[in-house]
Amino acid sequence: MNSTNHEVQLLFFFTFYLNIDLLNSFLKHGLLIQEWVLYLMKKEKEKNTENLLKMKEAFVKDGINPLFALSLINKVLPENAILIADGGDFIGSASYIVHPRGPLQWLDPGVFGTLGVGAGFALGAKAVYPNRPVVILYGDGSCGFSLMEFDTFSRHGLSVVALIGNDACWSQIAREQVVTFHSSVAVDLEYRRYDNVGAALGARGALIANKQDLTVERFEKIFAAATNGISVVANIIIGKSDFRDGSICV
Repeated sequence: MNSTNHEVQLLFFFTFYLNIDLLNSFLKHGLLIQEWVLYLMKKEKEKNTENLLKMKEAFVKDGINPLFALSLINKVLPENAILIADGGDFIGSASYIVHPRGPLQWLDPGVFGTLGVGAGFALGAKAVYPNRPVVILYGDGSCGFSLMEFDTFSRHGLSVVALIGNDACWSQIAREQVVTFHSSVAVDLEYRRYDNVGAALGARGALIANKQDLTVERFEKIFAAATNGISVVANIIIGKSDFRDGSICV
């Protein structure tokens, strides 16, 4: 293709001004993006401060403050622990408070919320990392899918800790269902003794229900008891919380 000098100059100036325009646009929107990121960081800091205040009270009106219990768990969680999250409302709260200690140390049902993965994930994690603590965070609804696998853990000498947030409700579903349909059908549960179920399956059971149970030392003992092939099922009797009001749940 033969081009005249005039055509080459036109192409050069067109390309030059196009690049300048793109650069100006990038700089302009880059500043807007930076402002947006700073705004998000500010809101995140405000939310974290608000969450810290909500964690301070040990009890809410009908039981243990789940945020307070989760803050104790976060304090004693071993650095090499693998966390398995299997639940709705309790796990949604835990995701803000209980921090995995490293990459690939948090497993959960994923975006589709396929509850029931808890014990299966724990079995796989313990098989791959037999010398690392494996901890399941359960809701009381979701634990019904796989709590029987503590018999499997007992028979195979696998030490797993289950911490069950028991508010006698499918709270994540109830939040929208009751408001929308004015009915709590199928979402109300009972304060069952899941710790006794664990003991019947060969694990050690622990009930967390009173003020004297809410100490770092109590949770340290629970983690320490999961050794030499012995598992522990801790049943934490929690009250209802508005911490996740407004969350989109299906």
